[in-house]
Amino acid sequence: MEISIWDVLFSAGGLGRAFANLAFISAALSSIAFFFTLRTPAPERDNWKRMGNTFFLLHAGSVLSVIVTLFLMIYFHRYEYHYVWSHSSNELPVHFMISCFWEGQEGSFLLWSFWHVVLGLVVYFRGKFWKTGVLAVLASVQVMLSSMLLGVWIQPLGVQLLLSILLVVLMLALVLQSDKAAIRVKAAGSIVGLL
Repeated sequence: MEISIWDVLFSAGGLGRAFANLAFISAALSSIAFFFTLRTPAPERDNWKRMGNTFFLLHAGSVLSVIVTLFLMIYFHRYEYHYVWSHSSNELPVHFMISCFWEGQEGSFLLWSFWHVVLGLVVYFRGKFWKTGVLAVLASVQVMLSSMLLGVWIQPLGVQLLLSILLVVLMLALVLQSDKAAIRVKAAGSIVGLL
């Protein structure tokens, strides 16, 4: 039996992997666009904000698509996929199939991503003043979670921790720098006081 590239791409695993890649890329682009929204002057700000919003909604849809794909693979007992084989069984009722969704490490990262998407959508539709800054940080966190879901591994652990800390410091610096109020001075004084 000959397997074509279309069989691989349109299989459940191929679609799930494509949606996971799309989630990673759209979260990264959304994060970058929201940070540029915070840093650019008013005439260009709307274009960056529109791009950030579009990429965040694309990210939300792709995370939900990964979840649906994984649950369907578990529900239909697609044991050719390692995650399904190692975390589910034919004897499980549906409510236990739902819980075996987050039993493994990848499922836990996917569950975290789901709840971050839910929180992001609440901020997206309800947030006014804090929307851009919060979604910039949230999209950056989603980049990290999506990279863990994809299996991107940075060796050694010290380098990974250093990169994570640098990313958080960069995000905080950009958010604090974009705010023209006295909050920036107070926050900088508080951070210096803590050091």
